[in-house]
Amino acid sequence: MPLGYEIFSGNTTDVTTVEEIVSGMERRFGKANRVWVMDRGMVSAENLAWLNQTGRRYVIGTPKAQLRRFAKEIADTTDWRHIREDVEVKICRGPEGQETFLLCRSAARVDKERAMHARFAERIEERLQALDVSSAAKSGSTVVSSSVRSDASYSAIAAPLGASRSPSPTMNRRSRD
Repeated sequence: MPLGYEIFSGNTTDVTTVEEIVSGMERRFGKANRVWVMDRGMVSAENLAWLNQTGRRYVIGTPKAQLRRFAKEIADTTDWRHIREDVEVKICRGPEGQETFLLCRSAARVDKERAMHARFAERIEERLQALDVSSAAKSGSTVVSSSVRSDASYSAIAAPLGASRSPSPTMNRRSRD
């Protein structure tokens, strides 16, 4: 298996290097029936179009923002296959039907996402409390707290293994009387 590397200036973004890397590897090692594997930092409409137009096969990580396109498939509990103790995968067609997507989820990643979300919510809550206290002290008013559910798309995107562990994130909203 050929192995190669490229060194780029520190200010070069990954997404701009795909054609150069692929062409360079093929110049050095010849064209073959390769599958190009790239992380999500290399995804762009232009790169995908170029890979498709030139008949190259690829596996590329999809940016998290695009997971919303698959909220229905992620939430659907059918067709998930266990490939390791805490990892499940599901194969599905892209919305346009031309690409195949491999959706992956793991209990460890869900736990990490929940912890990140909880830390973020806690920091927001602390800052809101500090603002409320400061504002209330200046105006002489009282502070009232209420809890509301956050955007439901988080639950679909961060869907854990098994329906029993479905996250139910909440955000706190402050209002003054």
